[in-house]
Amino acid sequence: MNLFVYAPYVSYYNDIVLASPYVMLPSIGTNVRITKRFKFNIHAGGAWDLKTAALNYTVTMGTRIMVGQ
Repeated sequence: MNLFVYAPYVSYYNDIVLASPYVMLPSIGTNVRITKRFKFNIHAGGAWDLKTAALNYTVTMGTRIMVGQ
């Protein structure tokens, strides 16, 4: 998924006002099925100001387990 955002009045966490009002927020993730009830998730994403450089990157991992039937 990729979000394209118009945000003309945003300042980032370190008090830098964005050079461009356009920000892209790409995201990709997948679940890997380990067993019938247990999944492992890997997700990567970030934020880019279109006129400068990347604002941040994220990589997260997690698990999902089905409890019950």
